[in-house]
Amino acid sequence: MTDRFPTADERWPRNGEVADMKKSEKPDLKWYDWNQLITAEDRELVCKDVAQLIKDGKYFTNSPKYQTNINVMGLQSSHWMKIKMSFVTSCFMYAEKELKIKNVQSWSYQTSLKYEEPRENLWHHHQHNKDVQSLSGVYYVHLPEVVDECGTEFAMEGPEGKARHMEPPRIGQWVIYPSHYWHRPGLLKSKEDRYIVAADLWY
Repeated sequence: MTDRFPTADERWPRNGEVADMKKSEKPDLKWYDWNQLITAEDRELVCKDVAQLIKDGKYFTNSPKYQTNINVMGLQSSHWMKIKMSFVTSCFMYAEKELKIKNVQSWSYQTSLKYEEPRENLWHHHQHNKDVQSLSGVYYVHLPEVVDECGTEFAMEGPEGKARHMEPPRIGQWVIYPSHYWHRPGLLKSKEDRYIVAADLWY
């Protein structure tokens, strides 16, 4: 298995591109609860690691603040191992079968009102390699306020379409969905940092 990190331009594509998404009231996503395995202490350690990475300058400078530019699931610690294995297992459960993994890549995000970005610039999808199938996920590590509009917003007809769905966050859980889904982070409500982990599995 090899790791590949797309550029910020690949991660946050615009250029009028609209993914081919079926029209529906709600995207085809599923939740997986890992709170019994990944503890509150584990999540606190994840936040500390990500905060240190950002402090050390290990983030993309040409994408919304702050997205780490390293494969966080490759960090050598038990809490990151739990995060990675929970993601892979969640993808298997979503697919209802064991997948032949070609690659797993991951990032973490530290966001807050301290460095708010224009929301129209945040739409993106993760299906940039047409030679593979892929699933994506978001794991909610820490939110200052756990309210519905602070989760992940999906655009069922692409960013230019009118269909929208705001999926409420669930701390300690993975939400898994097809990588071609256009989405963006929910609303920021606080100057306290919000932490999530995002990942893609290619198969």
